[in-house]
Order: sequence, then structure tokens, then C-alpha cells
Amino acid sequence: MDIQPFLDALSNGTPIHLRESGGAAAAVHAAACWVERPTPGLGRVVLAVPEETLLALEIPVLTEAIGHRSVRRFCAPVHAEGSDDPADAVRAILAGDRARALVPGGALLPVPVTREGVLRNMTVYEAAADLCRLAGLPPVAVVLREEDCPDCVAPGAAPLALTLDDVVAALRLANPLVEAEAVAEMPTWHGDFRIHAFVERHTGKHHVALVKGEIDPESPTLVRVHSECLTGDAFGSKRCDCGQQLAAALERIEAEGSGVLLYLRQEGRGIGLVNKVKAYALQDLGKDTVEANVLLGFPPDARDYGIGAQILRLLGLRKLRLLTNNPLKIEGLAGYGLDVVERVPIVLPANPANAFYMDTKKEKMGHLLE
Repeated sequence: MDIQPFLDALSNGTPIHLRESGGAAAAVHAAACWVERPTPGLGRVVLAVPEETLLALEIPVLTEAIGHRSVRRFCAPVHAEGSDDPADAVRAILAGDRARALVPGGALLPVPVTREGVLRNMTVYEAAADLCRLAGLPPVAVVLREEDCPDCVAPGAAPLALTLDDVVAALRLANPLVEAEAVAEMPTWHGDFRIHAFVERHTGKHHVALVKGEIDPESPTLVRVHSECLTGDAFGSKRCDCGQQLAAALERIEAEGSGVLLYLRQEGRGIGLVNKVKAYALQDLGKDTVEANVLLGFPPDARDYGIGAQILRLLGLRKLRLLTNNPLKIEGLAGYGLDVVERVPIVLPANPANAFYMDTKKEKMGHLLE
């Protein structure tokens, strides 16, 4: 799909329609153009803005856990001091004008977006900011949804429409977040694999994939997406089932003669090794794994599968038979041109040291362990 007409439209001040996977549409304007001709009659204006811009302007960015897997970052509505016009607040944000205070209340709702954009978080807001950036404009977008402007998203209201998958495809070409760096043969105790090494461009994190056999994009491939667990994978900790799952997945892939194990560097369900040990200490005092993460200021599961999805695409995968007990992992990999055609259970017996942990995963995190 040629994305240039959409970028030209944004540059010319013409809105485009951006459609989510579920079908809901939003009208997207480049904020730099919208302030010249603001949409009249709006009770609320939602503005996608890089998080670092909001923090530089001292606009608080708040967080809340969404379910057990992700964190939503959000802001309270603001207005430019001395004006009720949301366009004035947009102008102040675009100008980075700290002299004009942006104070709580009003009709402008800033939505923080990450610098990695839709390739990491597959949302309309990330995609809108990315499209503005690709158009050579400030990565700030006015996003008008049906509840704020029904006429803006009505059929025919914008001449051009595209989906989040279209934006992801364009960004993968224009600004990939991960790069393939090396590949080598690697015999293991579980079988012979090819190890592929990848580097995240923005963070420098290293990830690896072990590949068995040949990848056929048209055939469903057995895949395990495994998050790093030093204590379980390397030291054989009995407090979790991670090391057992890693070994079982490699053995299953070897038995099938083909498949992929993707090893992502997101220790402790995304909170890091030190915080994971702190969570262990809280569990020693009687807290479960969910309560411990929350007490440390994290969601129960802070992992992000956008990078993993890109790596699987780089390996040539399109259809997955996913080795997992976690339905939310399927949601995390949805989109990005990947199709999870089957969930393959990987249930292992509990032991006295992890029985409470396993019960918590089942009861509080929705893991399917039967």
C-alpha cells in the first residue's frame, strides 16, 4: 500500500480516517495544520503528543493498570491559562511554550505516545503521531472519535482511509525498531537450532530466536514467545515454572522438526531483575505475585509484545501455533500482520514451592492451566 497520499493529505490540512482492527474509525488531523482551521463545535479535543513533550511542559503523565498485562498512560484535560479555546492549548504544546501555563481543566485531552510509536503500542494515537512524523510534521495529532465528533467519522467525511495494520506495515519499512544482527548454528541438549540475534534500536536490548527447520509464511509454525527469567531459566528456581516451560518448548519444537523459540529480554514480567527479587521478598511475607508487583508500583504484567511481533515478522512468520497458557499473550501479538491460528497448551506439574504462584496465575491472571 502506498502511504504517501495519506502523508500528503495530512501536510495539506486534510483529515484522514484511521480504522482500528475492530472497525472503529477516527478522523486524524496533523495538529500543526488543524490549529489553522480548528474543527468547530467540539466539546473535547483529543491530542496525541509524545510523552517527553508533555513532561517538558510539566503536564503530568499518569498511569493505571489495564487488566493484568498492560499499563495505560494518560493525562487529565488541560487548557491554556486565560483561554477556554482548545486550539490555544494545542498551539502552546506545538510551540513548547512554557511561558504560557497549561493548567488542569478544559476541553483538551492530551494522550501520551511513545517515541517507538505504533510498532510498540498498536493504538490509533500512536499511529496518528507516527503518520505526522512521516509527513515531516511535528508528531502531534488531533484525533477525533465518534463520541466527540460523529460527523467527522461518518462515511465520506474523509477521502482517504487506512487501518492500523497499514500504518504498521509502512513503519516497518521506514523505521524498524529491531534489526537482525547475526545468525549461527547452535547445537543444544534439546536439539540443533539456528540462533538469530536482534538488537532494539532505541534501547540497545538484545533478543534472540532459536529456529528449527525452515519457515514457511503460509504454514502455521509452532512458536514459543518466552520472556527472560534468569532465576528459572539459568538457576532452576522452583518459585516459577519458567525454566520448565523453556525446556518443554524446545523439546516440543525439536520433536516437531520445526518451530521458533523467541527469547525476549523482559525479566520479571517486564519489571526487571532487581524489582523481581524485591517482589520475591514481598512474596516471602505472604503477598502473591500480583500483589507484590502492584505494591512495587507496577502492573501485574508489564510485558510488551510489539518488539516480539516484529522479530517474528523478520523471521518470515505469518501464521502461528502459539505455545502458551496465557490468552493475553495472543492479544499482545495480534495485528502486526501475524495470525495466531492455534493456542497450544504448555501445562506442567506444580511443585510445593510454586503451587501458590501457579494458583495466582490461574485465578488472577487468567492463565489456562488445565
